Order: sequence, then structure tokens, then C-alpha cells
Amino acid sequence: MFARHGIKELVRSPGRLAVATSLAGWTRGGSPAACLALVLVARGAAAQTSPEGAPDAPVTPPNPPGAAAPAAETPAVAEQAPPADDDDDDDDAPQEGASRDHTADPLQVPRWDEPAIDVMTTPHPEDEDRSELAALPIVAGNSDIGVQFGGAAFITSLAPGARPYAWKADILLSLSLKPGPGGVDLAQQAHDLRLDIPRFLGSRVRVMPGLFIERHVNAGYFGLGNASQAVAFPDGSIGRRYHSITEEARFRLNARVPLRGSVDAMIGLQLRYTDADAYPYSKLAADAVVVEADGRPRIFGMDPIASTIPAAGVVYDTRDNEVSPRSGAFDIAGMRLGVGVPAGAGTSNRGMRYVGGSVVLRRYVPLPGPFVFAGRVVGDVMAGSVPFYDLVQGVTFTPIDLIGGHGGLRGVPNGRYIGKIKALASAEVRAQLVTFGLLKQRFRAGAQAFVDTGRVWNDFRIDPARDGRGLGLKYGAGGGVYFIWGAAAVIRMELAYSPDAASANPGFPFGFYVADGHAF
Repeated sequence: MFARHGIKELVRSPGRLAVATSLAGWTRGGSPAACLALVLVARGAAAQTSPEGAPDAPVTPPNPPGAAAPAAETPAVAEQAPPADDDDDDDDAPQEGASRDHTADPLQVPRWDEPAIDVMTTPHPEDEDRSELAALPIVAGNSDIGVQFGGAAFITSLAPGARPYAWKADILLSLSLKPGPGGVDLAQQAHDLRLDIPRFLGSRVRVMPGLFIERHVNAGYFGLGNASQAVAFPDGSIGRRYHSITEEARFRLNARVPLRGSVDAMIGLQLRYTDADAYPYSKLAADAVVVEADGRPRIFGMDPIASTIPAAGVVYDTRDNEVSPRSGAFDIAGMRLGVGVPAGAGTSNRGMRYVGGSVVLRRYVPLPGPFVFAGRVVGDVMAGSVPFYDLVQGVTFTPIDLIGGHGGLRGVPNGRYIGKIKALASAEVRAQLVTFGLLKQRFRAGAQAFVDTGRVWNDFRIDPARDGRGLGLKYGAGGGVYFIWGAAAVIRMELAYSPDAASANPGFPFGFYVADGHAF
């Protein structure tokens, strides 16, 4: 799925865009074989545009006369070599760093700020100042936003001694189409500009600024708490009852700073302008006029607002491989502060202030044969006057939709359950089943089965009317397939069942997702 953030990862490389284009075409009824053919054609075209004209596999230079033949590179080394690009995506954690295998030779697996680019790619024949430009169309989609179309371009600036590059700029322009009450909606528009500067001003600090502009006409809002209801009209449809309109422009700056061993510091800042509106007779319109017994409005965020969200935290990373780990841990803890002021004539946002914190724990355990167990626990807490559109999301540095969505509880629609306290747990078994080469490219294919569960609480006080009684766990279960292209590009397709899925798409209790990278 590419919800608000899932598509963004695709601008990182032409290979990923080509994979996503073909696989997403399959979601609309195309043949898997045809999609694979499109992938291969696109990949071959992308490879030919590189200045080296070489595939992703490393090329060994010829031996000088009389020299001993070098040892052949093992597949394990190629697999462990991590990508050097920034990962901004629909995962909640900054994955711009390379994997850290502390049992391996440090010369083979360096720290994130010393990318192993020479392990993965052919060295440039001429180390000179130059820029590279690439542009490709993209097609993606999911059961929340429909079918997404657009284009992406990226510019890479190369310089002597700068590895993997001096800087990189990614540009994304996209929109999605989905059937709505009045016909086909232009459901989402998402436009991004992201920069990645691996060694900012020659330091060891990696800086990742970005500018994002989004508009949604079917953003989900079903009410507050874990017991919110979804009641269809007599004809079985939901119309605009649980939809809202949101427009947002956001500037984000994240930086990762090495501390010691497997621990890094992470700092971030967001500057946003958000304008939200409710459809007449919608659940959001009804809640917007309610004042609680303590005099506070039931929800915040119905007027245009400018906000600042600084954040700080730590990262603990011992994964053996960042792209598809088999062992290790990847944990992030962070705190954020949201302060907003009205940007127009409205007054409902006056005094909007909140603090939030999140903890994300991930573990990867090898099982017999090709199988790997991946587990995740997420906790997110917010306190204060939180706008309703922030209640839909969680996690500090790269927010994801919680608890529903492709990056959270798969099968549950985005915005279905929201609250100030969120808990999520996931268990997944993955298996890499097939490895093959085609057109001088290396592919790996695998499958996964998963179960996600979690719940929300509206606030810190006991509220059975909104949160229900007992555990109240929501769940989604399913499976899918994934493809790893070369060393870094992962595309997954998943189908998830959840009884809550039908609340957004009546009669269809499933969520379907095409996304970049593993869910976690």
C-alpha cells in the first residue's frame, strides 16, 4: 500500500520505481507475468542510463600480470551490503544508515556514515564533478486511496572523494483516483522534494531535509476512541459520513549523529501549515461543534493552523542487514512537542499544545531453513490539545498512520481508530524462497505471513463509552509475497483480512497493499 507515506520511498531509485509500476499494475487486473516483463524492461533501461553502463552487481577489475586471482565474492557479502540512501518512508524509523554487523569485518560493513558503496556498485571510472538526472513514471495503489499515478525525478551530484554522492535530490508528483459517492474522486495529491546530504559540511552528521505538500478528500475520521462505530446508510454505503478534507504543507529536517557503538542520536524539526474541513452531516462536522463538560472542544484542528514540532531521541541498531534483516534489533525512542497558532480568523485552535513520545522495538530471529521471525512492538502517547489529524498518526521522526494502514495494523483502514494512546504489536514469518538472475540482474523472491493487533485509548481517563470494556483488541492477518532486486530494492504485495476493513469499503473485508520495503 501507498498511503500517505508508502509511495515516497519509490523515488529513491529507478529500479524501485519500475518494480512498483509493474506490481501496482497487477493490482488492477494485469497479469503477473506481464508485470514482471515490464519490470525487466524498465530496469534494463534504467541501467543503460547510468554513466558506467553497468548493472548493480560489483565488477572486479582485471588482475595485473603475474598477480594471484582474487577470491570470488560470496553472495553473503553482497546481501549484507546496506543501501547508502536515506529511507524516508512509510516506516516509522530513519533507515538512512547502513546495517551494522558487529560480527563481520568492519571494513566490509562500516557504520552508517561510511557507506559500503564500493561493495555494492562499480567504482566510477572517472572521479569528477558531475550531476546525474533520472525520471520515471510511477503507478501504485491500495484499498485506502485507490490507484495512484505520477512521476518521479532525482538528481545526484557527484564529487571527488564523495561517497556515495555529495548530495541527492528526489522529486515526486502524484495523485490517486478512487470511486466515491459522486463518481471517481481525485482522492489524494502528494508532492515531495527531499534532499540527502550524507556528510553535511564535511562532518559525520547526515542531514535529510524535505518539503511535502498533500491534499486528501477522503481522509478517514470515524470518531474518537477504540469503540467508535461505523454505521452505513440504508443502502449499505457510507458516503461522506466518515470522510474529511485535509490540506498540508510541511517542511521536515532530520539529522542522525553517531554517538557510540550501535547507538546514534536523532534530532528533527517539522514546520507545518494545515487546513482541514468537514463534509456536511459527516461525523467530523458533528464532533466539531461539541464542547465537553470541562469546557474544551471535543476536537481541535478545524481552522487553518501553523505549527512547529521539534523532536529528539536515540536509535539502537544491531541488524545484520538493513534491507532484509535475519537477526538483530532496531529500536527507536523519541519525544516531540507540538505548538500551533491560528493561521486565519478561526479561534478553535487557540492554545493548541501537545507533547508526544514513542517507543518502537523490533527484533529479528533466524529460524531453521530460509525462515525468519520478525517482531515489532509500538507504543505512542500524546497529551494536551492534539489536532484530530495528528491523532491519526504516531511515531516521532517519520510519522506513520496508526493504528490502521499499511505501516501499522494491516487490514484496518486509515483513521478507523484514533486516540491519544496507541499500542500495536506485529509478528511476521518471512522466507526467501528463490534466487535467480535475469538480464544481468539479481532477483530474490520470498513470501510472508503476518498478524497485527492493537488498540487505542481516547485519553488517560477511563472512558467505556469511547474505549469500550475489556481488551478491545483490533486485528488483521494475512500474507503476501516480496521481491528483492539487487542489494536494496524491496517491493511487497499483501492481502490482509480484518473485520474492520468493511467500514471503509462495504462488503470487502480486506485491505490490499503494494508497498516499498518490509513493513518493519
